[in-house]
Amino acid sequence: MLSGLNDGKAPRRIFYGWWMVGAAVGLQFLQAGLVSQAFGAYLAVLSEEQGWSKTALSGAAALQQMEVALLGPVLGWLIDRFGPKVFVRAGVVVFGTGLCLLSQVHSLPAFYGAFIVIALGSSLCGFFPLNVALIHWFERKRARALSAMSIGLAFGGIMVPLVAESLTTFGWRATALASGLIAIAIGFLLMVAAVLLLLSLVSYSPEDPSLNTASSLGGASHPARNWIGVAGAHVADLLLQWLQRTLTPKGLRS
Repeated sequence: MLSGLNDGKAPRRIFYGWWMVGAAVGLQFLQAGLVSQAFGAYLAVLSEEQGWSKTALSGAAALQQMEVALLGPVLGWLIDRFGPKVFVRAGVVVFGTGLCLLSQVHSLPAFYGAFIVIALGSSLCGFFPLNVALIHWFERKRARALSAMSIGLAFGGIMVPLVAESLTTFGWRATALASGLIAIAIGFLLMVAAVLLLLSLVSYSPEDPSLNTASSLGGASHPARNWIGVAGAHVADLLLQWLQRTLTPKGLRS
């Protein structure tokens, strides 16, 4: 009787591409929560403790944008040639190492050097390589997958009050060191989980739609649902930014 319920069909499995979306959300969450959205809290603490001006410290953010602009074309060529996976894996380690280096700085040039390493790691395992990886896996539901990945950036704001509390309780050096170790550990666990899921699936190729309706070129694509996903991600981002500002202590707000 139970066998008749399946009608001889194999149980439907979740497409591997959606597990990749989950891993991408986790990486974006780490980057946003530990550095991107928490930079203002670090800026306030470093300015008060080290006596560095906020203008000099904020130059690190501008330096990150310059690094992205300079590295972008080269990274794009390398990803086309070797694929995004190797760069994402290396980027997680570089990102965590940069945070560990940040915990050891004693001068403004050293701060800039550590932040360059952090920016390099963020580029290698950040928005652009993750987008390329997901685009290769999705056709019909590509917009939905990419908008889902952006949820990680939005929800990263939830970590900012925790980082701010750690800065005031344990100090910025211990917080930066712990953040680096957490980034490397969680990034490694995400990669191991992705490999184990990869090995457990019968088919995991983007070109093989046997386990995936999202990668198939046939059928309707439901553009309205894709736009709802994008709009929902932006609304979540706005709500989480408000929550972040509400929970973050006034003295640590940028």
